[in-house]
Amino acid sequence: METILSYREESYGSAGDSVVVAETDKDVSGRGWGKEIATWCLYLVAFLTPIFFLSLTPSAIYAKETIISLIVFVACLAWLAEFLSSGAFRYTHTLVNAVTAVFLAVLFVSTILSKHFFTSLWGADATGEKFLSWLVFVLLFLLVGSCIDRQKSIWMIAFLFLSSSLLGLVTLLQLFGVNVFSWFGAPGDQFNPVGTLNALMVFYGFIAVLGVGILSHFNKFAGGESRMERWFRYVVFAGVGLPLLNMLLVNFQAVWIAFAAGMVVFLGFTFKDAFGARREGGGPLLAGASFYLPLFLLIISVLLYLVPGPLFGINLSIPLEVSPSMGATWDIAKAALTDRPFFGSGPSTFLLDYNLFRDPALNQTDFWAVKFFHGSSFALTTLATTGIVGMAALFVWVVTLLISFVRAMFRDARVDSVRLALFSALVFGVLMWAFYSSTFTANLLFFMFAGLFLARHSHEGAHDEDVSWWRIHPRVIGVSSPSFMFVASLVSIFCMVLGVVGIYYVSQKYVAEIYFSRGLDIANAGGDLEAAQSYFARSSGIDAKDDRYVRAEAQILFARLQGVIQQAATRQDPALQQQFQTLLSQAIDRARLAQSLNPGDSQNWSTLALVYEAVIPYVQGADQFSIDSYDAASKFDPLNPALFFDSGRIRVGIGDLLFVRSSNASGEARQTLLRERDTLLAQAQQKFEEALRLKPDYAPAHFLLAQVFDRKGDLNSAIRAAENTKILAFSDVGVAFQLGFLYYKADRLANAAQEFERAVSLNENYSNARYFLGLIYDRQGKRQDAIEQFERILVLNQGHAEVQRILANLRAGRSALAGITPPPEQRTQVPVPDSGGAQ
Repeated sequence: METILSYREESYGSAGDSVVVAETDKDVSGRGWGKEIATWCLYLVAFLTPIFFLSLTPSAIYAKETIISLIVFVACLAWLAEFLSSGAFRYTHTLVNAVTAVFLAVLFVSTILSKHFFTSLWGADATGEKFLSWLVFVLLFLLVGSCIDRQKSIWMIAFLFLSSSLLGLVTLLQLFGVNVFSWFGAPGDQFNPVGTLNALMVFYGFIAVLGVGILSHFNKFAGGESRMERWFRYVVFAGVGLPLLNMLLVNFQAVWIAFAAGMVVFLGFTFKDAFGARREGGGPLLAGASFYLPLFLLIISVLLYLVPGPLFGINLSIPLEVSPSMGATWDIAKAALTDRPFFGSGPSTFLLDYNLFRDPALNQTDFWAVKFFHGSSFALTTLATTGIVGMAALFVWVVTLLISFVRAMFRDARVDSVRLALFSALVFGVLMWAFYSSTFTANLLFFMFAGLFLARHSHEGAHDEDVSWWRIHPRVIGVSSPSFMFVASLVSIFCMVLGVVGIYYVSQKYVAEIYFSRGLDIANAGGDLEAAQSYFARSSGIDAKDDRYVRAEAQILFARLQGVIQQAATRQDPALQQQFQTLLSQAIDRARLAQSLNPGDSQNWSTLALVYEAVIPYVQGADQFSIDSYDAASKFDPLNPALFFDSGRIRVGIGDLLFVRSSNASGEARQTLLRERDTLLAQAQQKFEEALRLKPDYAPAHFLLAQVFDRKGDLNSAIRAAENTKILAFSDVGVAFQLGFLYYKADRLANAAQEFERAVSLNENYSNARYFLGLIYDRQGKRQDAIEQFERILVLNQGHAEVQRILANLRAGRSALAGITPPPEQRTQVPVPDSGGAQ
């Protein structure tokens, strides 16, 4: 064993039992095989973090989360195995460790109290917010700080820069239209292994701040790394240059704010070291790259922040990134805290908060149907999902980390450029948490850098006398007591078992995602629905707590059920009856299970309602189950007009069935059916009006509301109300459509044509307005004008069967609706579906 620089003995248990605690900046017990395995695992994590992905799951980045989690767990097992084999436990002692444990405990409590426990525990999120991700980050922080020494830290940083330079080259080509990632099966032209393009710029910002710090002080490189100086310089230069070039071309403003802050911190400590050297007679340190390079980049970053958009007039392939604004995210967080103030809705459940508390004004945008799984700020998202306690724990952890590291650099006379660069990068990361949403990769990098700072830190001479609880120092606990070793071994073995269990479940979760992805591919391609169902069933069999798998299986069963109903309408077959019963039972069972697994997700309620709706004519009581399920869906997503529309639509459909039944009844029975129908129509009217209050231009709700008025026999009142609305909202395309449709129903074709033409002038892609305009032109004898309208609709909605048939009728000289029943004014759906969202 090497000489111990500072040593004390602490007693535990009975006399004679002792645990030797050696505090030193050297590894006093050598490097066993366990520590070597852990070290190489950490090298591998550093290399894979930037560039690794696999396209076997719905999210190609999920493979990175999985493989890195597995590697970290293996490294942790090796670390524990080293203790069992040597009887010495190595770690870096710091106050940050204790605060980290508290923060992790708070996250676990928030997970237990989550609106959906399994989503918070190990859901397939891309933002690194679930508890399992935080556990991996914390373990990585502890492992890097404990298993990596000063020289090994250079190797780890080198692997990181090597991989980052490869990623920088590939994404640079991608900006100019060369999609290298597609050669490896990546989805989409804009894919990258980090997340969105802006998220990638955040990652590059981390790398650039670290690299600039290292290059600025490269001539002062300390710690015995001189033999690798030449190649390390080239690796760092490539790892900084290519990411910086990407950042310049994309010019994401939020990154430049944090980058400038990192340069300011770096310059501040450079001044501190310069004045310290001057007092000791060492001369100024501000004459070279250590001063001018970060100063130059600071000025450039400030200027780039003031110049929005891509630079140099180059036409780059930069996708649009959409997320809730900072103000909208803050409003959601505040509303979420009124519901769950202390521990929030649970890690990785921002979507549930978004559904409940988002700004209704978003319904007036093209992205009204888009769901967001995180806000514009990681800090505000964390406030919503982990509550006041969780946010306070994160804040205390960050403050403790920064104070501990600042204190360590002030108390250490030694100038370590890598450590200073790491601290500047951490400041960059903290600011990006405030200004932008995060990713698994960015969060992993933050904790990796924090661990590397610990690995680079050491104490010399007089500093060994420092006994402050802020002190950072390596510690080795050598157990000399058999009884204490017995207890410690049991604890270590228990942790190793937990690690093995974690490896098993993480691996199984990834396998489940692979099956899920295969099922989605088949279903989206219109392939064998039974094969798709089998893949979803395998996924839910592996992970029975993930409602996504069960919901997908229910939706496939629903599609198969519809196919059986269509077949039964054309031929009588006893086998179809049996198949109908089987599929119905399975679909209801899976839809109910999905709803019970995650009742806070409106999609699960909608799926259950859809299954019941399909069998209303055949199953008694299905109508009320469907109504109740749609109403429940709207409670969990109260600002979604589509859910209120569905709730009204199902009531109109059930009312039509009651009307048909009333024609075959008489007396009081008939009157009862008609009264029930009138009640449903009144409720439907309320639902449609609520949908239109949320989104005034929602065409399907306008369409069915007009039908409700028509069924109530009040067409003139409906027209007058629509005309009054037109005065108040002349430029509202939804109002123009509704009024045109009412005129159409009243056979006022000239007025109807005028309104539909107005709707098309407001939105030239308004397919439903063109549909009725084409029908009017046909009835007015303007056949060529009618053909032009339907041809335009077909361009916007390729493959639409009814539009194709109408065009065939018109070109053959027949009426547009020849052979098409029922006519559009008698239907419960608009002729051309409106999917919403951004097109």
